[in-house]
Amino acid sequence: MKIYVAETSSVAGDIFGEKLYQERARRALPILVRQALSGKPITYEGLAWELGMPNPRDLNWVLGSVGHSLDELSRKSGWKKRAPPHIQSLVINKGTQMPGPGFDSFLAGRDVDYGELDRQQKRLYLNGYWADVFAYPYWRELLSEFDLVMSEDDRSQVIAKAKMRKRRRVVAMVAEKALSTKPSRI
Repeated sequence: MKIYVAETSSVAGDIFGEKLYQERARRALPILVRQALSGKPITYEGLAWELGMPNPRDLNWVLGSVGHSLDELSRKSGWKKRAPPHIQSLVINKGTQMPGPGFDSFLAGRDVDYGELDRQQKRLYLNGYWADVFAYPYWRELLSEFDLVMSEDDRSQVIAKAKMRKRRRVVAMVAEKALSTKPSRI
């Protein structure tokens, strides 16, 4: 049976299982909390890279699991006064700067049918939604509820890795240029 991206929200389990996507979801949630606290989205490619995933398209199950877990937590009696917004909305396509179609179903039952909005309307709605994600005061408590921690080293490790990748690209470009340059005649 083939499951389409938009359907993963209804079939992905919560983050507590032993499947690979659930383990990755447990690693992804602290990264998403870091992004929410910094007020910035992250691309699918960026999140996949931080998780060590070769293909960002495989994030649909990971993000579906995160969303499913947030839904379950919001139904839990006694969980804060406000249900957590879907933090996985911060994961965006590099080109469109919007979440993929798998996110649409997490907004089902709201006052607006997000899936039916045109691109400009989605952008406006998403900006408001992100404001809620960025302002949500319980992200750290949510991580504790899930027995997850946000490592303060994450930002410095990401920066160090990015600098290392940049150095490697520069070295590769210099080497490529040196190899492609024809020897000069004397």
